[in-house]
Amino acid sequence: MAAFRSLFVTSEEDLLEAASMPSIGLFLLMGEMMESTLPELLFGLGASRSGSAPAMALVRSHAVLEGLRDVRFDLDGVLVAPWTSEQVVAHVRSLYGQKSLRRSKTPRQLHGFQMVRGRLSIEYAGRQVLLTPAEFEIARVLLRHLDAPVSRKQFPHGPRTSDDKEGCRSLDALMSRVRRKIESIVAGEFKVRSLYGVGYTLERARRVAK
Repeated sequence: MAAFRSLFVTSEEDLLEAASMPSIGLFLLMGEMMESTLPELLFGLGASRSGSAPAMALVRSHAVLEGLRDVRFDLDGVLVAPWTSEQVVAHVRSLYGQKSLRRSKTPRQLHGFQMVRGRLSIEYAGRQVLLTPAEFEIARVLLRHLDAPVSRKQFPHGPRTSDDKEGCRSLDALMSRVRRKIESIVAGEFKVRSLYGVGYTLERARRVAK
């Protein structure tokens, strides 16, 4: 086990950044602490820069696993509580040196969307559009937070401070292109909407047609 490099992350952004680090060989997704976001985390990890490291989740009940059925990228290992430290170590050993099994499986979709980082594309209902790297990252954030507001600071190319006007303009320009591209393939089923004083949201049509 000495060959493993340990990394403690405290946020979703840290986890996705770790996915791009070739020296990190395994991710433990602690499902009992983030049950509601585990599907989105797995999707984001799969669409991240590498997404090739095995991902294992420690969850507190089989009910959590039921909520993972529609996750685009599968887990490579899972332990349901109660587990022991010995069981965790044994599971990690079994995955050591392996690449993620998720890459070799037919990818499933999240909310009907499929994001393919290798092609920098987003697909919906058989329709595809290509994006730039910056647009891809913005689209990924919008999709992870479907039907929820996303502040400007949550976007990777957003402003770093409340008075960062240049950052706001840059994000607005990128968002305009992302909105146009997403809405060109969703046939009115989804809409990117500006939220005054907050940021943006990607919403289902049934929520915006009021």
